[in-house]
Amino acid sequence: MENLVLEQQEIMNNGLPDGVEMPPTEDELPYSDGEPMESEKHALQMTLLIQTLSNYYGEQGRTDVAVLGNLGIYYSIEQARKQNFRAPDFFVVLGAKERPFRKSWVMWQEERAPNLVIELLSESTKNADRGVKKEIYQDVLRVPEYILHDVVENTFEAFRLKSTDMHPEWQYEYQPNVKTAYSDAVFFSQALGLELVLWEGEYEYKWDYWLRWRDPNSGELLLTGKEIARREYKRAEQESLRAEQADKRAERLAEKLRALGVNPDEE
Repeated sequence: MENLVLEQQEIMNNGLPDGVEMPPTEDELPYSDGEPMESEKHALQMTLLIQTLSNYYGEQGRTDVAVLGNLGIYYSIEQARKQNFRAPDFFVVLGAKERPFRKSWVMWQEERAPNLVIELLSESTKNADRGVKKEIYQDVLRVPEYILHDVVENTFEAFRLKSTDMHPEWQYEYQPNVKTAYSDAVFFSQALGLELVLWEGEYEYKWDYWLRWRDPNSGELLLTGKEIARREYKRAEQESLRAEQADKRAERLAEKLRALGVNPDEE
């Protein structure tokens, strides 16, 4: 992977035409392609992936991870000039600069490429996701892991960038889903140290199959904001119940002492 990182760094320094001294930043570049999400489920799925992973890193106190969705990536001046947007449905960048908000991801400004990209397949985008976008992530951005998720068919495919002695050029290699104790379809992300799994359950009052992150050590899903709130409420409820039970035990003990002629309030 060290050679891959070096190649990614080279991308950020290339593509500047002669005479250009200061490449544009996100403030000078268009940041909306005007394309809405394909369906309500597409939008919910993207939000679920972003929210749970953001919560995960937030609880760790990590501020060097960018978890983004439907945000344009600029990787060359020529591409910027043509306004040829490449906006992944979801991507993660490790070692990112700490910033509150971004209009787009400008490679020569951020100095980092995505570590993982997920595209949500639809009728209008699946050809590009399997074709030109995949080629850009593989050949230009050198994104280590690429996932295609069909939100209608409830399937996903994972690819990992590989280089071998026989094929020294970096290419995506299909990664078959593995079976674990928790599920039949799992992809382990080497980049993030987390699993991707299809989970059947309710999200935002919609019962369906959802692509979700999971901790491979505990087998527990990464939680949404509502799930975290419910978890904390249950913990508080259990602590309150334990405190109430402790008070009742103390009161029963005090009654026994009084029956023996001992005042439990005296020291």
